[in-house]
Amino acid sequence: MGLPFGVATDPVRPAYARRPLAWGQVADRARNLGISEAEVIEKAMLEPAAIKWPVEREGVARLVSDAARPITGASVPIGLGWTAR
Repeated sequence: MGLPFGVATDPVRPAYARRPLAWGQVADRARNLGISEAEVIEKAMLEPAAIKWPVEREGVARLVSDAARPITGASVPIGLGWTAR
């Protein structure tokens, strides 16, 4: 049975991604805690992750590009190794 509108969605769930909203929150948190933005990123965001760098927008864009069109019905976590610990 086909989809009624011919559309399927595949959620892509990046962990901490370098994007304006998240990085604005980093600046606010650093100011509120009296620490540097680098310390917020290193200690609060990436400390528990196995991979110690934020997700870049370009990586997410590649994952949702035309090359990924055959992927359907999948949820794709970009978790920085959170579940590997």
